[in-house]
Amino acid sequence: MVSPRRPTSGTTILDLRAGCARWLRFSHAAVSLLGLAGILGSDARPAWTAAAVVALVLVHCATARRMSDARSSGRLRLFADGTAVLLTSGGAVAALQRSGGWLSRWFCIVPLQRLTDGRRVDAIVCRSRNSADAYRRLLVWLRMRENGAPVRAPARGLTWS
Repeated sequence: MVSPRRPTSGTTILDLRAGCARWLRFSHAAVSLLGLAGILGSDARPAWTAAAVVALVLVHCATARRMSDARSSGRLRLFADGTAVLLTSGGAVAALQRSGGWLSRWFCIVPLQRLTDGRRVDAIVCRSRNSADAYRRLLVWLRMRENGAPVRAPARGLTWS
């Protein structure tokens, strides 16, 4: 495994708890049940209803498997140079931070690329599992990195009135 460069003095490091909170797993099941109720309550033909139920079950199983993935649960350390370390029960995974994350008030997806084999790892960070200040700093961090630009780079293309 290739370890990321050691942070220099003045390097910003975010240390967060990654993984799904309990409420997120329950909300996943609740949304699936609401989807099932909507499908069964519709006036669609039986063939379309059956196809929609099968599609819903497949999507639910695929997303439930990704949400309970132990490889994306543990401690997440983000470094200012664009590297990251995901510490899990299976060991440390050195990675690069990628753009294209998903942000909300309650949880966010931090896309990473493993240095060993280049595979993508999506780390879920829930606000309820971290301090309010650490989660706020993560949101600012991810918004600044959204276009893949270095964190210290000035904003480009913004018009202030």
